[in-house]
Amino acid sequence: MIWGAHGGAGATTLATWLQPAWDMGPARLTHRGLGPAIQQDWLAGYAPAGWDALTRHLRAAEYSETVIEAAGLARRSRRGTLIDAFRDRAMLPIHSPDGTIIAFIGRAPSHAGPGTPKYLNSPSTALYDKSEVLFGLWEACDALANGARPTIVEGPLDAIADRSRYAGLAPCGTSLTARHAAALDHAADLRTTGGIVAFDPDDARQRAAVRAYHLLVPYTDKLAALKLPDRQDPAAILANSGTAALAETLAQHIRPLPDLVVNAELRQWTPPPRELRRRPARRTTRHRSPDRRPHTSPARSPASPPSSSSTTQP
Repeated sequence: MIWGAHGGAGATTLATWLQPAWDMGPARLTHRGLGPAIQQDWLAGYAPAGWDALTRHLRAAEYSETVIEAAGLARRSRRGTLIDAFRDRAMLPIHSPDGTIIAFIGRAPSHAGPGTPKYLNSPSTALYDKSEVLFGLWEACDALANGARPTIVEGPLDAIADRSRYAGLAPCGTSLTARHAAALDHAADLRTTGGIVAFDPDDARQRAAVRAYHLLVPYTDKLAALKLPDRQDPAAILANSGTAALAETLAQHIRPLPDLVVNAELRQWTPPPRELRRRPARRTTRHRSPDRRPHTSPARSPASPPSSSSTTQP
């Protein structure tokens, strides 16, 4: 029954949950370089800003509130009423390995407040565990079968950006896990194709790339790192410069992932540059405490004449 709720929501995603609001979500994705054809392939849609648009739609389709809530499509408000889990977001479905819609991920608009998460994905349910499922893996099955290199990226829009030579895949709401790596190896011939880990040039992302190496190396030794230019990501490059520029950028910034891992390990054992400078030797002098007097031996008194009582008589 939970699968049915997701299926109903998935069909609604293609047509959007409310038809008058259709232009809002796809327009946001178009600005990110994802045209109508790509959006149709990925079943992109829009969750309106109202409190219960999807909940009312699913109730009308005769789904109970218990099933809607168990599917992670709605949650209880403070007053106990059922409200939509996704509101005012461009929506993308998440598929199981057999193509079943089991969850959703929504991207907030650019004008969202600072406390609004950029991406929001479905909570864990009986069907969905974010530590097991990679966004885009089901859609990439054909590309992987034809030798495309699986590429671990940060977000779902990056996963969609270029599907020519690379098969973009994104963890949702978590970093790469051992179960992600096992699922990827099951879907692709990693020993032959190898894999790429894309990351931004900050310390946290580099540490994530190092962790990804240790998770993937049991399956393949053909691992590469894609170090993206500062403040750039595949979706942004696609939106600003087009497909050809994206392909060129990706090709120019790939290097062996083991090099990154070795460099990261060396940095842990290399002191910062200021510690390598030779400090001048400091002269140590013993300071005399003001209340301490110099140590002197007691004065020796002059010898006294022998006592008369102790003199020896001749």
